[in-house]
Amino acid sequence: DHRLNSRTVYMNPISRFIYWNMNYHVEHHMFPMVPYHALPKLHELIKHDLPAPTPSILAGYREMIPAFLR
Repeated sequence: DHRLNSRTVYMNPISRFIYWNMNYHVEHHMFPMVPYHALPKLHELIKHDLPAPTPSILAGYREMIPAFLR
């Protein structure tokens, strides 16, 4: 289930542009044919069925690193 293996991360608009909205990673994996520019709208439509977004990239790494070290 992509909801367990990937995360949506809140980012500022500049970072979202640089990443082509791939901060909406759960949405991208659930619906890979949705173009990057439509991912924010998709997120709004399905966020009730997703895990809570990670508040920042740093918080995401804090969550991932212990899992990698196990």
